[in-house]
Amino acid sequence: MHSSSVYEITVDTNRNQIRNQYYNDCRGVMLVHKIFKSTSDGQHYDLLIYVIPHNEASLIQVKSVEYFLGPFWGNQVFKTKNRSKGFAVKTSAYGEFLCTAKITFTDNQEMFVHRYIDFEMGGYAPFIKEELK
Repeated sequence: MHSSSVYEITVDTNRNQIRNQYYNDCRGVMLVHKIFKSTSDGQHYDLLIYVIPHNEASLIQVKSVEYFLGPFWGNQVFKTKNRSKGFAVKTSAYGEFLCTAKITFTDNQEMFVHRYIDFEMGGYAPFIKEELK
């Protein structure tokens, strides 16, 4: 065990097993997001939420992604099959929220993944590029 004045450091090999199991369960498909300063009235940020492959994974194994953003989006589910755009969905928001996504693979297996959509880097966010609108 190591320590500092701020935190304690220990070794836990079980954590790596849990981490690797997550990579395996989602087949290396990771949910990510980008934020942009909003051009919409009443919104703080425009968002691009999408999936990327980790390391040797590929999006070729993904058939569709269904995004659920919560009650401020009317509890709607946004489904996309557009692999060429990373199965992306665009939206605007004035507050942070939890995004859940159901990834359906080409063998019809499904995996739910989650991402907290935060604005921590908002002070550095650019305006959205014209081609992403």
